[in-house]
Amino acid sequence: MNTVLSASATRRKARLDSLSAIEFPADLPVVQKRVDLARAIGENQVVIVCGETGSGKT
Repeated sequence: MNTVLSASATRRKARLDSLSAIEFPADLPVVQKRVDLARAIGENQVVIVCGETGSGKT
């Protein structure tokens, strides 16, 4: 059992290590609210973000 868990943990770490950092152009309106959005996501099960097309919601 420990071997299976260890192998799974190794695969998970490899997947996480292979992810590139998410970067946003600084001129997107949503960047100004990044800290507020991160806090809202951490404190709530559901967060609805509204904004115009091209504002960086995705």
